[in-house]
Order: sequence, then structure tokens, then C-alpha cells
Amino acid sequence: AGPGGAFRVETGALLSSAQDVEALVVGATSGGPVYLRDIATVRDGVAESRSYVSHLQRGAGWSSHAAVTLALHKIRGVDAAALTERARGLLDRLGPELLPRDVHLSVTRDAGRTATHRVVTLIEHMAIATLVVVVLIALALGRREAVIVAIVIPATLAIVPFVYKMTGFTLNRMTLSAMIFAIGILVDDAIVIIENIHRHYQERIAEKDLVRVTLESVREVGNPTILATFTVVAALMPTAFVSGMIGQFLRALPIGASVAMVYSLFVALVVTPYLAYRLLRHPSRESGSHDAAGAAETAAIPRRGWYRRSLEWVMARRWRAVGVWAAAILMLLGSLGLVVARVAVVKMLPLGDVDEMSVMIDLPPTSTLEETHGRVTDVARALEKIPEIVSCQAYVGTAGPITFQGVARHYMLRQQAYQAELQIQLAPSGDRSRTSHEIAAEVRRVVSEELEHDHAWFTVAELPPGPPVQASLVAEVYGPDEESRMALAQQVKRLFETTSDIVDVDWSARRGPPVLRYDVDQQRAAVRGVVPAQVATTVRTLVHGDSSVWAHLPREREPVAVRLQLARAQRASEADLRSLYFSSMLGTSVPASDVGSLRRMDGTHTLLRKDLQPFVSVTAEVTGAGPIYSAIDLSPRLREEAGPGERPVRVLWNSDAPDSDERAVRWGGEWTVTYELFRDLGAAFAVVLLLIYVMLVAWYHSFLVPWIVMLPIPMAFIGVIPGHVILGKPLSGMAVIGVIALAGLMVRNSILLVDLARQRVAAGMDVREAVLLAGETRLRPILLTALTVVLGDGVLFFDPLLQGLGLTMASGALFATALTLGLVPLAYYQLMSVLHRGQRRTDA
Repeated sequence: AGPGGAFRVETGALLSSAQDVEALVVGATSGGPVYLRDIATVRDGVAESRSYVSHLQRGAGWSSHAAVTLALHKIRGVDAAALTERARGLLDRLGPELLPRDVHLSVTRDAGRTATHRVVTLIEHMAIATLVVVVLIALALGRREAVIVAIVIPATLAIVPFVYKMTGFTLNRMTLSAMIFAIGILVDDAIVIIENIHRHYQERIAEKDLVRVTLESVREVGNPTILATFTVVAALMPTAFVSGMIGQFLRALPIGASVAMVYSLFVALVVTPYLAYRLLRHPSRESGSHDAAGAAETAAIPRRGWYRRSLEWVMARRWRAVGVWAAAILMLLGSLGLVVARVAVVKMLPLGDVDEMSVMIDLPPTSTLEETHGRVTDVARALEKIPEIVSCQAYVGTAGPITFQGVARHYMLRQQAYQAELQIQLAPSGDRSRTSHEIAAEVRRVVSEELEHDHAWFTVAELPPGPPVQASLVAEVYGPDEESRMALAQQVKRLFETTSDIVDVDWSARRGPPVLRYDVDQQRAAVRGVVPAQVATTVRTLVHGDSSVWAHLPREREPVAVRLQLARAQRASEADLRSLYFSSMLGTSVPASDVGSLRRMDGTHTLLRKDLQPFVSVTAEVTGAGPIYSAIDLSPRLREEAGPGERPVRVLWNSDAPDSDERAVRWGGEWTVTYELFRDLGAAFAVVLLLIYVMLVAWYHSFLVPWIVMLPIPMAFIGVIPGHVILGKPLSGMAVIGVIALAGLMVRNSILLVDLARQRVAAGMDVREAVLLAGETRLRPILLTALTVVLGDGVLFFDPLLQGLGLTMASGALFATALTLGLVPLAYYQLMSVLHRGQRRTDA
């Protein structure tokens, strides 16, 4: 800038062709300038391959075709289904216009369609659950009562999406599952109200004032219904405070169900009585006689005499009551014993039946990119024999599109020439007979056969049903020094490899490619006028390449890198490196062998630290009962690994840091997530029991009656654990959530029984007769609410992720209700009899 204005200064013209690059002057001699074309070959073409991506697909001969992968990731708040549909439409429109005829488009993964399929399936389950509950009420009470329930269910569920909107949840698999789960429990309030109004209408035939009959019917069960509803909410809400990623995953369930329960109470106490008053039939509204009404009632209400006679028979003799208690306790202990005996298996979440999986392959570190590509292509072609696989992509020397699991396992860092990834797509679950877990075992067998003589490492990575982890089974090995740490890690690795249900064993101490190190002799370099920094720059540029210069070609939209690098044939061996020359400040060229030496070194392994302590990670996948049991079985064998005079190996199960001078193994992977989940759910269950007990003590003004009301809670295990064993399903975190929810539901039924018995005793009725009357009167509403849970929540069993919740709610409610009807009246009768005898003795 100056008096003449401001200017932009440019020196020389931009490089616009390969000829311009060739004409660059790189030096001068007595004979004239030295051009780049005099010492190098300038080529305008495709860059040297640093990775390979190929695609194989059925219907195209299962041939390997070079491919380019385009991955789309949505931003927060965007509907994945709508986004993928728009992307498909754009590809269908632009593909024929922009791509040559011999280039084909193929969508290998569509998360939007997968999410849509799952959501549609859950909506169908929601409709089925609603229909089943309505039909149940129609069969038990009548068509008009069923109409009321059909109105109440959608009216109550309507508030849940608004709550999710305000709390930041989207309509996804878990939120819709929460609504299905809520159907089985939120309709209970309305059923109790409707059934009681229905019963009063049939019993009080002569009454003309139906408003008073309706209000008295609601008043009779209103208080216990309110208490029962808040016990269910108290049971659900603590589960919303589960920590970690799994807590975020499950949080929508208790929040949505709790809000729906509170709203269902409002609907049951306000809307349901009005609908019952308007829609239900009463003999005063009919032209028929009282006899006709009584006949209709006899047909509509199942006979309850068998239940009363059963209670009377048990109460008549003390030894009969003792026998009932003994049978219940033995069944409970036997059910819990199934877990101890490992007949019932505990897992974090059940395996899902997914439509994709990955295979991570590491050939020996000395493998070239082309060798890896050839062997991985052979493996991919061998997978054709598995009929459920529809397509496969091979990524060699580069990572495939990032997945949820890949983030946890750092698959995006796999960029070495000897590393490869196969991403496999399966036929939809409805079009195949085997599950993805069974197919993964077949994939593992085929890959193992193909790589049997290659000394390769591979892992079949299935999509996890919950939060991703580094591996199913992870052992973090600590030691006071490198030697002891590596020795213990090798022992752990050997134990993994010799255990039948542990596969895909790997460890972090696996060494990388060998290293050629050129050391500069500072003194000799100084004598010859060579600068050490220049040596490093020259070696890096000629061997690795340098792309710091750009050419602006007229037919290219973006600048093209000018890469300076030795030809591949001139950088293939140690001799090629020794033949390099460096420029000297004295004006001469100095051979590399004159100023330094080249030596070959072993590759290094990854250095890991946690809590500032170094450790070696040993990982594996588990095909048996689960990683929990593998860790339990291997722990005693690890403690036996100590040599003479050595301290035994310390086994850690939590995040406690080992001492720096001891050898230790800390279990991680799926165990860590499982431990945190069951720890938090166990704490939530304890809080649930405390909250329910405090509420019941405040309600009944007694410290003993709440124990009777809460008696069915442990009895739910009699149905839950054998139910999982019979159907071959693991006890998962979803099952524990179901048990916690059952705690509130079973207390609800006990409250209905005990509250009516207390009312009759307070009115002067004998304890025994009051208990029998309460049981006989509350039999139908208790059975109806239990069946709504069994049939309404049972549809969740058909979702692989939520089947533990559905199975727990169905089996637990079924058995716990049966025991509630038998044990709660008996226990309350025995308690009241003891208290009354004590009161009479005190009065005497």
C-alpha cells in the first residue's frame, strides 16, 4: 500500500499442468539449470493406492468390485427415517444423471428403515395389547365396560408423547415400549373402579339414585386405588436414576410409565365414573324383572365359591396353614436356587437379532496392502456359502463407516496396511430361520478356516443390544514392572485360549510392523556438512511423500496435490534406504551410509494406562452363558498363577485401583456395564421397598400390616425365574426392571384385599369372615388386573430387546397374583388373630 493505493503482490504463475511442474528449476550446475524433469518422472494420474474398498453382492455373481462408500450421519433432532428417504430419492434422481452406466449404486445400510420397521412393529404390538385388554374386559364384565376401557386407554396414553416432548425424548423404540408397558398397568385403576361400580349396580338392584350408587362405589375403592397407584409410581421412579449410558437408554421407560400412571389415576377417578354412569346398565333402567337381572349377573360373574371354600379349608387347621407357608417358601428358595446353580443365566441384555455384523481382520504386521487386500477378498468370497448373507464390503488399509460399536472399540483408528474390516449385511430377520448370533458363529468358522495358515487375528463383532463395550470379556492386567505385567498377561491370554466358550482372543501387547531406524552420526554429519534436520526431512519426503504444493488444473474443480515421493520400486528394501544421498552445505552429495547407520527393530505395542498405572488389555468374545460366568470361573485359576514366593494375583471386580507393587487383574468389558446396571437397579429396588413400606406405615398406622401387604413382592420370583428357564431366556436388566414394577403392582392387589378386610373388621365383623369376604369380593378385580398385565405387557416378549420385561411381567404377575390370593388373606387372618388374642389378654 502506498500513495498509488493498495495492491496484491503475486510471484510467478500458478502451476496449471504437468508440464509446468516438469519445468520447475530445482538446481543449477556449470552446465546450466537442473529441471525437475531431469531428475524425476512427473505423472498426471491417480495417486498411489493407500487403501482398498470393495463390494460383493448376491445377484451380481458375488464378485469383488471396487467401491466408494458414502456415509450420511444425521444431526440431533432430525428424523432418521425421513432423512434416509430423502437421501434415497436424491440418489435415485441424481444417480442416472451423474454416474456412468457401468457404475452402480447400492444402499448397504439404512438406519432409517430399520428404525421405521421397529417402530411400526411396536405400534402393532401396542394395538394388539389394547385390543386384548378390551376383549378381556368384554368377556369378564360386558361390552359396555369394554367400551369404557377402550376410551380410557388412548385417553391416558395421549399424555405420554407430550411428556416425552417436554423432557427431550423422541418417539423411538424405548419410548414406544414404555407406552406398551404402561397399557398393562395404567388400565388397572380404571378396571378396579369399573368393576366395583358394576358390582354395586348388580347388588343394589332396588336403588334408584344411580349417582349416589356410583359415588359410593368409587368412594369404597378410591383411597386404596390412590395408595396403590402411588406405590406403583414409587416402584418405577427410582429406576430412572440408573447411571451411565445404560441409564440414559432405559430412562424413558420409568418416566413415561410413571406419568401415565398418575394421569390414569385422574382419569379413573374423574372420567371413568362418569362414563360408567352413562354407559353401564342398571336394572332400574331395564324393563325386565329383578329375576332377569339376577340371572344376567349370575351368568356374568364367575362363581367364587371354590375360592372361599379353599380359604376356609386352609384356615380351619393350623397344620394346613403351615403346609401352605412351607410350600411357598420352598418354591421361593428353589427358584432362587436356579440362579445359584446357573440354570437361570444372568446377562446385561439379551442378544438381539440384527441384520448386520462386522469382521475385524489383522494379518501379520509385515503384510503389504496388496497382500492384505488379496487375502481379505478371499475371505469375503468364502462367505458366499452362508445363504443368509446378502452383501459384504471389504475395507483394507482404512476404516469402514463408523458405527455405534466402532466408537467404543476405536475401529476408526484402523488405518494400517495389514488391517481390514468386513461389513456384512444379512437378510431381514423375517426372511431367515437362523438368528444373527447363530450366523455369527458360522461366519467365525468360515473365517477361521480361510485364515488358518496366515497367523492372523480376527474378531466377529456383533451389534450389541445395549451400550457398546471394548469386548464382551476384558481383563486389564497390572504389574509392578514390564516383565511381570507381560508374563501375567500371557498367562491370562493362555487361559482365555484354552477355555471352550471364549473365542476371538486378542491383547494390546500385539506388536506392530517392524521399524527401520536411521540414526545420524552427529560428528560425521558435521564434518561432511550435512544438517541432521535436513536428513529427517529428506527421508520423510522421499519415503512417505510430501504434498505441500498444489496445482490448479483448468479441468479440475479443486486444487490437485503435487506429491513428491520415491517410486515404489525404489523404496522397497533396506538397500534402497542406504542408497539415499543428502545435500551438503559444501555443495556435494553425501551417501546415507557415510553419515549414519540403519538398523532393524521390532515393532512396538500399544501402551495403555488407567489411573496413571500401565496395564495390558486382554480381550475376547464369549459364546457360552455370558462373560460374567467366564470371569467368575477364571478368577480362581488366576489366583493360582502365583509362583514360589510371589504374592497371589489380586482380582478386581470394580473400579478400585490396584497397588503399584502388586500383580492384579481387573475385569472389564460387558461385566463393567452389567455390574453398574445391576448395582444401580439393586439400589433402586431397595429404595422402592423402603418407599412402599413408609407409605404403607403412614396409611395403616401399623408397622406389621405393611409386611403382610408387601408379602407378594418376593413371591414374584417364583414365576419370573422358572419362566425364564422354561423359555430359555436369560435374566437381563429388563427383567430386573420388571421385578421392580411388579413390586408396586402386587402391593396394589394386597392393598385391595387388606383395605376391605380392615373396613369390615372396623364395622364389627369377625376377622375370619371379614378376610373371607374381602377375598371373595376382590377376587374378580385382582384377576382382571393381573390378566391385563399378563396379556397387555406380554406382547413385549416378541421384541428381542424387551422380551425380558414382557416375560417378567407376564410370569411374575401370574404366579404372584395366585400367591397373593392365597397367602395375603391367610397372613392377615393369622396376624389379626394374634393381635386380637393379645388385646383380649391385655384387657383381661
